[in-house]
Amino acid sequence: PKLNLEKIEKPVPVWQQEAPVTISSDSSKMGKKIIDYFVNKGLSKEQAAGLAGNFHAESGFNPTIVGDNGAAFGLAQWRDKRLDQLKSFAKNNKLDPNNINTQLNFAWHELNTSENAALKKLLKTKTVEEASEVVLSDFERASKKNRIRDKAIREKKSLDFYKS
Repeated sequence: PKLNLEKIEKPVPVWQQEAPVTISSDSSKMGKKIIDYFVNKGLSKEQAAGLAGNFHAESGFNPTIVGDNGAAFGLAQWRDKRLDQLKSFAKNNKLDPNNINTQLNFAWHELNTSENAALKKLLKTKTVEEASEVVLSDFERASKKNRIRDKAIREKKSLDFYKS
């Protein structure tokens, strides 16, 4: 299947979202699924919640969402080389790149290969807040300006998923 980039839905930027962050019941269920996925891979619940909160901030858990004026795609808003690698991963494994399970598998693949430095830092974290910050800075690779802007809301989302 081809990657469908025609359905352009623009997420509300995190800095425009109202505080406190509210998580819908569907998002809560998906957050639990994502946490369970990464816990089953060996991460702590805190570390997995850091990933879930950041993925929700990036995409609202919509695996087909396109952002950054068409440059970013999916759960983690992959772009450039990483987006090409997602497509190749899906094709090589005969998977649908638009599927959330494919994207979770790809994120885990990245963490164990090209993004292993991020995984090593993530594994050293003990709290949800630390995990969320490592995911933001080292896996999502947000700019310093965006890290400062987005840190609190991503931590809040991660904590909400951790507690649900």
